[in-house]
Amino acid sequence: RDASLAANIASSYAALRMWPEAKRASSHSLVLDPHNLIGIRVLILSCLNGQGDFNEVKRLLFAGQRATNFITLDISATEAYVHVLDRDFAAARKTCEAEATNPDLSRLMALVVIHLLANDPGSATAEIEKARGFVEARLRERPNETSLIQLSWINLALRNNAEALRLATQAAQAAPVEKDALLGAAILTGLAQIQARAGEPAAAVNTLKRLLAMPGGFCVSIAQLKIDPVWDAIRNDPGFQQLLAGKEQIGPN
Repeated sequence: RDASLAANIASSYAALRMWPEAKRASSHSLVLDPHNLIGIRVLILSCLNGQGDFNEVKRLLFAGQRATNFITLDISATEAYVHVLDRDFAAARKTCEAEATNPDLSRLMALVVIHLLANDPGSATAEIEKARGFVEARLRERPNETSLIQLSWINLALRNNAEALRLATQAAQAAPVEKDALLGAAILTGLAQIQARAGEPAAAVNTLKRLLAMPGGFCVSIAQLKIDPVWDAIRNDPGFQQLLAGKEQIGPN
């Protein structure tokens, strides 16, 4: 229970981009319970989103501080993400496949995104189609914003950019930050990513400005924007470069 409390405190600090505090609290949670998944994720996030310290992330992951289960479109606490940051997408795919023991939707979505970042979606045809079947079935059963973002990525991989943008915008409108700060920020980040990959750099930059001006450390930070390949599509855009030289909200004010 003490480990969970420390990890939850660390999560609150991370959301507020109070990175030294998040790192201390998450490290403490792992002293109490080395297998606490929230503690592991926040510790890695503190190094990545807080410091942009790729080498420390690599050290932690290969030292065993990893969560082998995939969270939707979040592979940041897996070895696969080390290879993504290295732009070694072949190794990311191989590791992603090895880390999962069943073809669950989260793993399939990770593979779809990895192939999309590699600009080689054609080689992931089976994963894309399987993921589309899962997501569309889930949307029929229970419409939700996360599934809409997943379907947006699938449409990007199928080169249906207009549909990807429509779905992501629909998700962001259905889950505004004002209604749910955590889910809203995650969905808004998904929208920014889709905008960036679908040839809408100005829209992506405007969405990122909103995210950097709110407690959204779990989703976006300037340090993370500098190194994550998901933003490579707009990396040379003047507006994006201006964001990297600017400021982000730190703390609760």
